[in-house]
Amino acid sequence: TNQCTGLSTRQAKFTFRQSQMEIIDERKNRNRTCSMTFVDWLEAVARMAELISPPTPDEFEDFNENVLAPKAEEPLNAKHPLADYFKRAPLEYINARRRDSRFVDFQGQRRPMQDKLKCVMKQ
Repeated sequence: TNQCTGLSTRQAKFTFRQSQMEIIDERKNRNRTCSMTFVDWLEAVARMAELISPPTPDEFEDFNENVLAPKAEEPLNAKHPLADYFKRAPLEYINARRRDSRFVDFQGQRRPMQDKLKCVMKQ
């Protein structure tokens, strides 16, 4: 498991493969099989944002106040709060708060993909 995202290497590789457009002959186009186009990369960023489901600014603040402050630890790094959050938050804490984008209107518990992309791209 990667300590910066909480995702396994297997999940990252699977996301890489899912993000690529279909390749007709993988042996003939070996370079294309091992690399990404810009469109593939955009797809991968969206898929990773969905997988990691980055915290909102309010959730960062909650983490600072309710997890770090009681332990007298420094607050999250203001320049890179997302990376710092994934390094310092316990995996159980992260997984309990992850919400995917499917069924956005389902009981108001899901976050739209655009919110997740904004959080990822801002960091």
